[in-house]
Amino acid sequence: MESGEGEGDYPPLRSWKEVNSMVWTETLKLWRVAGPLALQIMCHFGIESITTVFVGHIGNLELSAVSVSLFIIGTFTFGFLRRFDANGVYRLVLEYFSSPLKEERGLGMGSALETLCGQGYGAGQVHLLGVYLQRSWIILSMTSVILLPFYIFATPILKVCGVEDGVADLAGQFRA
Repeated sequence: MESGEGEGDYPPLRSWKEVNSMVWTETLKLWRVAGPLALQIMCHFGIESITTVFVGHIGNLELSAVSVSLFIIGTFTFGFLRRFDANGVYRLVLEYFSSPLKEERGLGMGSALETLCGQGYGAGQVHLLGVYLQRSWIILSMTSVILLPFYIFATPILKVCGVEDGVADLAGQFRA
């Protein structure tokens, strides 16, 4: 094996025991990579679900307001951060800072830093990891400022979208 190569391919499997061993090894590798992401998703969903359950014991109007707030305003802003792809603000700011990886096309702001850091580390340019982190702070801070009015003006936005006044008022208070 040459230096810099991974583990390589598995040799031909000749028995079910070898297949079972290979599957177990690959499963462990997969969970080592995907486990933290799965935990984060469960925690995020769990917090919103538990909040909704507890508020449901207060009353129907409050339950409606929290549900609207979590699942309309929260999902929109989180979706914006997650899905804003290379044609949006992220791409423009990266070009402004003249990134050497201008053709980066991540899934969104949430995964773009992962991709850039992985590429920088793989290319042996470890010094770029800090630069990418600082750029992501700037980008996400600017995006947060852009999304701030959705939280500040949640009540009027929800009223314009057709949500009942009482529900919109409580949802705005929950988001504020």
